[in-house]
Amino acid sequence: YQPTTVRTLSTYDGPNFPDHSDHHMTNIITHQVLNKYLSANSIEPSTVPIISYMGYPVRLFPVNVTGPAFDRKLATFLAYSQDDPAVCHSQQDCANTPTYWGYLQRQYIHE
Repeated sequence: YQPTTVRTLSTYDGPNFPDHSDHHMTNIITHQVLNKYLSANSIEPSTVPIISYMGYPVRLFPVNVTGPAFDRKLATFLAYSQDDPAVCHSQQDCANTPTYWGYLQRQYIHE
């Protein structure tokens, strides 16, 4: 597919707040697959950056998603939440759920 950027979860574990092992494995497998693809196609690794986003520990950091970026993130989350009965399904519902509200207001990259 000739990717120009690859995005995945990071392997970051916050202090006293580890992330899930499936998030770590997603990062590890994504790196392995990308490296295999680049090698098989003789592509210089530096030409396809990989961005790793923090998972659950992100809620320990300051809020950094606001305004239109927050609105887009919330709309995307709510679109997918309709298929998951275990999560919040409206802005008010999410605002009353500290964990999801915390995740929605933050986005950090960890290499």
